[in-house]
Amino acid sequence: MDIRFFRDEDYAGVSELLNSVYRTAPPMTSSRLRSEFEHRGDLSELSVVLETPPGEIVGFCGYSPLPEGRALLDGPVVKEAYRGKGWGQKLFEQIAGLLLARGLPTVSVVVGEDNTQARSFLSRLGFQEEKTDLIVVCEEPVHPRVEPPVGIAITKEQPELDLEEYENFHAQLFERRSLAYLGVLVRSPSYSIYAAREGRTLVGFLELEYLDEVATIEGFGVSPEHRRRGIGRALLARALDDAWATEGVRRVRQIWKSSDKGFVRVYLDLGFVQKYSICGMIRQLGPARA
Repeated sequence: MDIRFFRDEDYAGVSELLNSVYRTAPPMTSSRLRSEFEHRGDLSELSVVLETPPGEIVGFCGYSPLPEGRALLDGPVVKEAYRGKGWGQKLFEQIAGLLLARGLPTVSVVVGEDNTQARSFLSRLGFQEEKTDLIVVCEEPVHPRVEPPVGIAITKEQPELDLEEYENFHAQLFERRSLAYLGVLVRSPSYSIYAAREGRTLVGFLELEYLDEVATIEGFGVSPEHRRRGIGRALLARALDDAWATEGVRRVRQIWKSSDKGFVRVYLDLGFVQKYSICGMIRQLGPARA
C-alpha cells in the first residue's frame, strides 16, 4: 500500500472511489471532478491518494486553502474493505503535515449530521463540532410569481456588473473575495449573479452556479436594513424561474446556516424541502495566525 500525491491520471480512480463510498449522492464523473479541482491550482501538492500494489485507488484526502490561515479538508475517504486499519488517519496525517508546513494551522471539514461513523472518526482525530448547516433542495419544476417590493428592481447583472461595488456589498455580509476571482465568476457561462437595487443602491444579491444537472445557490444575502420586505423572496423566485428554464437542470439546491431561520423559511415557501443537515467540524493543528 502506498500513499502518494494525486496525479492527473487519478481522476477516474478517485471518481470510482467516491461513487463507491457516497452511493446516495449524484454520481461523480472524471470531468466533474476535474472541474471542481481546477479551482485549487497545483493538485499534485494539495491531495494524496492511497493506492494498492495492483494500482487501485482505495483512499483519498485533500484540501482547499481558505483565507486567514484556514483550509477545508476533503476526506479522508477510504474504501470500506480497507477501513479499521489506520489508513484514514495516515491519509489525514499526510495532509496535516502539508498544512502546517504551508502556514495553514486551522482545518475544517463538513460531514452529514446523520453520519455518526464519520463524525466519531473525525472526533478521534481531534476535530470539534463548530456549526450545523441545512441543505434544502427543489426537485420539482416551479415558476413562482413573486413581484419585488415597490421601489426594488431585480436584474441579472453580468457582464455589466460593477465588480468593486458588488464585492464591497458582499463583504458586508460575508467574507471578502478578490476582484480577480469575482471576475472569473462573472465571465463564466455557468455562473449567474442577480442583484436587487433600490434606485441605484445595491441592497441584495443571489449567485447561482450550474454544474451538470444541478443548479446551486452559492451566495444569497440582503442588507440588514432591507430585510423582511420580500426582497430575498423576489431574488430567489427570479433565480428559481431561470434555473428551471435552463435545459438539463433537474435539481436546485442551497446549503444554509440553520441559525438564520428567516431565509430557510423563504426556501420552504417557494417549493424547497429540507433534505438533510451537515455538521461543520474544526481542528487547530498549530498556533493560529496573529
